Parts: sequence; structure tokens; C-alpha cells
Amino acid sequence: MPLEPRRRGLLFVLLAALLWASGAVVGKALFAQGLTPAALVQARCAVGAIALLLCLAPFGRRHLAIPLRDVPAFLVLGAVMGGVQSCYLRAVAAIPVAAAILLQYSSAFLVLCFSVAFLGERLTRPKAAALALAAG
Repeated sequence: MPLEPRRRGLLFVLLAALLWASGAVVGKALFAQGLTPAALVQARCAVGAIALLLCLAPFGRRHLAIPLRDVPAFLVLGAVMGGVQSCYLRAVAAIPVAAAILLQYSSAFLVLCFSVAFLGERLTRPKAAALALAAG
């Protein structure tokens, strides 16, 4: 029996959190074996690209095509995500994994503050409650 979309979404969020956290632990172990953060970022990006290609290929070329007008946005996104991975894995290499993950997850607070201060978004009760829950 297939899961309803909300439950499936929650399942994917939990899986993503588990994979994200275990990735830092595995990264720390790889650094102890002599792998550099830069090499791990390159490997992560390459494996991710190959996995995405393999997942999308069975659905046809139209799922792999990027409209020419979107190429600059994809390049910027790729550079930003590469920078995020590089900074995160350098942090994991230098400090305890739990501290790196805690700092990474503080981004929700920063995004909310930025959105309210500069994008004109309202600080609603649900957003404030989510922020309070995230802060623990």
C-alpha cells in the first residue's frame, strides 16, 4: 500500500537527516584515514551526479535536459552547493561532528532572520514555533 504524500514526505525528511548525519561521521572516519575534505567534496559531487543520472535516465532524455536559459542558474547553484559542502566538510575535519552539524542546522535561524529583515516576510506564529522547536 503506497504512503500518502505527507507521510512519504516525512519519511524522506527523516531519511535525509539520517543520511546527512551519517555522512559527517563517515567523512570524519575518512579524514582519519588521510582523505582530504577537498577530495571528499569532489567524490561526493561525482557520485551524486552519477546517481542522479542513473535515477533520471530511465524516464527519458527530457528529464536530463536543462533549458539553455537555466544553465547560469544551475552553474550558480552548483558553485554554491560545492562551497557549502567544502565549508561543511572542512568543519567536520576540524571540529567534532556534533558541533559541525549543530552549526549547519543554525542556517534555519539565519534564513528566517534574513527573510524577515530583507525580503519582507512576516514572522508568523508557525515560523516562530518552528524556530523555537529547532532551537531546542
